[in-house]
Amino acid sequence: MFLVVLNHATAGSGILIQSASNQPVHHRLGDVIVELLLRNLTPVCLPSFLFASGYFMFRFQRTWKSAFAAARTIAMRYFIWAIAGYAVLGVIRHELNPRQILVGLLTEGPFSAYWFLLLLVQFALLAPCLGALVRRAPRTTLAVLAFFQLLVSYLCYRNASDLPGLFGSRSVLQNCPFFLLGMLFSAYADDLMRTLQTRRKYWAIAACGLFGMTCAESVVLGHLFGDGTPGAYDYSGARISFVLFSAVMIVLVLTSPSNHSKLRARLDYLGTRSLALLLLVDPTMFTMLIGLWHSNRLLGPAHGATASAPPWVRGTWSIVPLLLTGLFAPLLVLGVVERLFGKRVKNFLFG
Repeated sequence: MFLVVLNHATAGSGILIQSASNQPVHHRLGDVIVELLLRNLTPVCLPSFLFASGYFMFRFQRTWKSAFAAARTIAMRYFIWAIAGYAVLGVIRHELNPRQILVGLLTEGPFSAYWFLLLLVQFALLAPCLGALVRRAPRTTLAVLAFFQLLVSYLCYRNASDLPGLFGSRSVLQNCPFFLLGMLFSAYADDLMRTLQTRRKYWAIAACGLFGMTCAESVVLGHLFGDGTPGAYDYSGARISFVLFSAVMIVLVLTSPSNHSKLRARLDYLGTRSLALLLLVDPTMFTMLIGLWHSNRLLGPAHGATASAPPWVRGTWSIVPLLLTGLFAPLLVLGVVERLFGKRVKNFLFG
């Protein structure tokens, strides 16, 4: 969950670095390197979440009754917060388009993290069928998984951009490989863990090598297909090097030794509040982003309309306040809601 928040903070920092008026922005080498490293590391959170979702849905959503219950639970909280989000954004932007809102509700939601909740609803409804396939034909499942991953990667390289429609980055087809991988691991966890743990040092070496490869591939593809702007690299999640790096990172986490350190306890604490963080990370970070964007007007004399973020916040250092906001503001909201309205209301809103 920490990587999810860091990923959104990195994206928010990128918005501050860019010019809203489409004027050239000076990219410092340090900012480019930090962005390159983080934007190739933090998106691992998506394959990891898909893997974990497949793992647990294989075990707990085997029947249609349980699958519909899980889908209903996720969808209910999504619509509550998405409708509220559209209402607030409509007030801020002085624009409410009912048709646009309806389309948005069914496709992506008001904030960038909400599409994943819609994806989870779809996977929850598919879980009984996919789970039956895993149990009856694991090799066929592995072949299907590999086929879809290779197809999506091929189409990504061929189009040199995000794929639209059925194979888009937010589609079931592009995201099903890691979901199916989680289901397969769940079915054969004991045998696989014994094999993977004996080779952990090799996985660590492979992770380092693949991380270097995925960073290099970002640069190469950016120069081949990008607009030539410094830092305009390709960060598609369908790149083969990134897919392999994500898989190895998942293995490293699975085979990491259990300990009771304070860091591990805090990461586990965040993990148990994943749904609440997904629902609140963008609204709280959006608020901080507005504050940074208009900081000249908030902290000093205004010089006309702010067409872009002031120069002093156009740097990767802005990741820090965005990250802290995304981590702690949602937890603060959870505590306030529980204190004012009780645990029952908090569980209803956030799970």
